[in-house]
Amino acid sequence: MNLEETVSNFNAQVSELKTEEEKFSFSRIANKLLNETFLIKIKKRDSSDYYFVLENFSLFDSFFSIIDYDCVQDKENGLVYIRTSLDRNRVRLTKFETVLCLQLRLDYFKLHKEASATEKMIVTLEVLEESVRNTSIFNPAKKITEYSEALRKLKRLKLI
Repeated sequence: MNLEETVSNFNAQVSELKTEEEKFSFSRIANKLLNETFLIKIKKRDSSDYYFVLENFSLFDSFFSIIDYDCVQDKENGLVYIRTSLDRNRVRLTKFETVLCLQLRLDYFKLHKEASATEKMIVTLEVLEESVRNTSIFNPAKKITEYSEALRKLKRLKLI
């Protein structure tokens, strides 16, 4: 489908939105996807947006294809995300942020094997700090404020 047909298809689909609330939701969620890249079904603040995208998937797919993105639904993992093959909107993590992210992933798999009744895995800052210290990557050890800043960034990027 060429760009002109895609735009025409998108316009037709937008006109099918019945209420101003639906149009506002589309706009808000499209901006959210551009800002955060994905929605997770099991997260409280993403859940209703996730289902709205599924109900109106062709609309979102048309919109994002106009700006050279693919809108992808991964029902098996409960995700809706956008991607581009043009290497845009990449996030650069520092070495410390990368190590934290990988260490949290390792800790998650260890806790997941212990089979928690809830879907929440809790890792304390002390355990995380000890895990990072055991890697011997950072000498001297990082300060707590550096952990806080890095964890805030990872949370803002929805990596944790």
